Amino acid sequence: MLEITTERAEAIQELINIGFGRAVSSLAQVIKTRLELSVPYVSMIDPEEIIDFLIIDFNEESNVNLIQQSFYGNFLGEAVLILPLKSSQTLVRMFCQDLGYHPGLAMDKMEQESMLEIGNMVIGASLGQFAEILNTRVSFKPPQIMVEDLNSERFHSRVSERKESALMIRTSFQMTNKDVFGYMFFFLSSKCQEWLFQEIDNFLNTLE
Repeated sequence: MLEITTERAEAIQELINIGFGRAVSSLAQVIKTRLELSVPYVSMIDPEEIIDFLIIDFNEESNVNLIQQSFYGNFLGEAVLILPLKSSQTLVRMFCQDLGYHPGLAMDKMEQESMLEIGNMVIGASLGQFAEILNTRVSFKPPQIMVEDLNSERFHSRVSERKESALMIRTSFQMTNKDVFGYMFFFLSSKCQEWLFQEIDNFLNTLE
């Protein structure tokens, strides 16, 4: 695993924070509710540690919504946004009216469309901010969504097949009388990690 120094983590955190701020602003306009976003926490984590980490932190709520989106360019890898099912359902309920929900539309279809839109906002904004600040481009493949049980064999196999360490971003959305939170992981190749850390170091040098 490549080393993520305190300086690198703080720089990535700041870039992610700006990107998340843009995403939350867009999301708040859709659901017509004021949102406050906690400062993201950034760290590196081995794939085999992810499941235990999530099971403990989600307080035994094992059912989650999993949004995956591959990206390519100098950034090359996959972003995974994971939210407990209760958090996802809270966001979906607030999305429904603005996305044109009506009794004839299946709720599972509505939930998928809502979560895909949320994933597009959050993942696109965060990676887009990296690209803008670091003067590069990032392109995306269409996102995929699924409901998984953290204890299921399928979820374990999807995570354990990862060969590279992941950049973990943790944040929470605060609404009136509601708490919605989740995690985002960037699965980056070692080559991409080297490129990212070098670019972050160059960025920090320009600030000195």
